[in-house]
Amino acid sequence: MRESRVAGGSPTAALVERALAGDVEAFAELVREHQDPAFVTALLMLRDRGRAQDAVQDAFLVAFANLATLRSPQSFGAWLRQIVRHQASRILRREKWEVALDRGQSDGTS
Repeated sequence: MRESRVAGGSPTAALVERALAGDVEAFAELVREHQDPAFVTALLMLRDRGRAQDAVQDAFLVAFANLATLRSPQSFGAWLRQIVRHQASRILRREKWEVALDRGQSDGTS
């Protein structure tokens, strides 16, 4: 059986431990607890509700897939915010590339 890494016994850390043990409802609870702050983080970067929702959704998928790499379960919120910032940055980079590509295509069709 897996050894617990929870040091302080925080509710978030306990949910992370349960999620690591395969409890999908525990991860769903983590989503419910952290979705609003995650959304605010993404919205501040992207300034668009739809894109912010996309970034948050992607971030939770990444968090779920990589939960076992989280070294400190009580730091889930900070870890998730970092993932959200990364996903939002990816969206911004992709959009800059798409705008540049669109400009290049419109310049070539004149």
